[in-house]
Amino acid sequence: MNFTKSFFSILFLICILPHCNAQINFISSKLTQKIFSTSSQYNVFVNDITLCPPLTPRISPPANVHDLRPDDIKMIMALGDSITAGFLANAICDENNTTMKLHEYRGVSYAMGGDIGAVSIANFFKHYSPELKGASLGYHLVEVCYGVICPPKQYKPEKDQMNAAQSGSLAKNLDYQVEYLLRQFEKEPEEIKNSWKFLNVFIGSNDICLQCLKIIQKHETTFEDYVYDALEKIRTNIPNVIVNIVGNFNVSQIYKVTRGQTKYCKKLGVLPNFECECAFLESPEGDKKRQNMDDLSQKYNAAINRIVQNYADHPSDTFAVVYQPFDLDLMSFPIDALSCADCFHPSLKLHEHSAKLLWNNFIIPSKSRYDPVKWDPLKKIRCWNDDDRIATF
Repeated sequence: MNFTKSFFSILFLICILPHCNAQINFISSKLTQKIFSTSSQYNVFVNDITLCPPLTPRISPPANVHDLRPDDIKMIMALGDSITAGFLANAICDENNTTMKLHEYRGVSYAMGGDIGAVSIANFFKHYSPELKGASLGYHLVEVCYGVICPPKQYKPEKDQMNAAQSGSLAKNLDYQVEYLLRQFEKEPEEIKNSWKFLNVFIGSNDICLQCLKIIQKHETTFEDYVYDALEKIRTNIPNVIVNIVGNFNVSQIYKVTRGQTKYCKKLGVLPNFECECAFLESPEGDKKRQNMDDLSQKYNAAINRIVQNYADHPSDTFAVVYQPFDLDLMSFPIDALSCADCFHPSLKLHEHSAKLLWNNFIIPSKSRYDPVKWDPLKKIRCWNDDDRIATF
């Protein structure tokens, strides 16, 4: 019997069961080549992670970092900038533009959001690992670390938890973020210290936005050094870590996406232009700057891939770095995927979409993750099977 007949036979048998509470999506022949599950020829996708059945408890612990399932992860951590910090993600804008506040909504961050009901990678892990620690909570006034402008004592550990991301951060600020994680990590009990941890890293957008300013070091080799040094400090100080490092997208798209959107985009004064001056320049000179931004983005991604390959060439049983491409096609997204407060940062809609996308990719080998990211209003969340593993190659 061929695959199609077999699949629909299985689908029919499953869906007539009385307790079928998850939708089974048929994956076209094109997509099946990019979905990897050793336990079945189909995958279960749901609208709510709570609809995914729990995994059967393991008989023995993971053999190494290449043998991890979501229920093995006991702590989640993050390094990054305003996106991971959730800046303006849940901003409310009225006609008078009076209710907007410069808040980081860390509890709904795509990676680290730990608020009840938040659609986030952290909460997806928590579904399978209920004792998960580290997810950030609630919201608070923005924390700024912008190159040399990085005031001390901004972190709010009771809300930030292990989300070290700070708004405005450049790659050079990763060291400061790692220091925060190390201080918090030392407070944990030995059981957590020796458990498996997941670290999300997403950095580079601010470096790219400032590439047209001579005061900013824009060479990809310098970016590479900053990222590598941060990962090395993690590797040598925090045991048992799998790192998910997210690639950069073409931030310059923001120029075309927001043009003419005066009704939706409230704009906090000159904030968007300040946030990414190079992207908003007019005239042919602006087109040249935006192309330079895109070129630098690709160079940064090449640098990230060199780092990932370096760790692959020197394998470890307790530390692995995985590349997660994020080729975001912003032109395919609705305008409200951006925060109404500045039409630059992701809104809750884009945070949730990104969380689902990245989560669904975790099982897919890295080299098979290169499709452009387009808006999908029906995007669902993938459930895991007992013999699925977080792909590390």
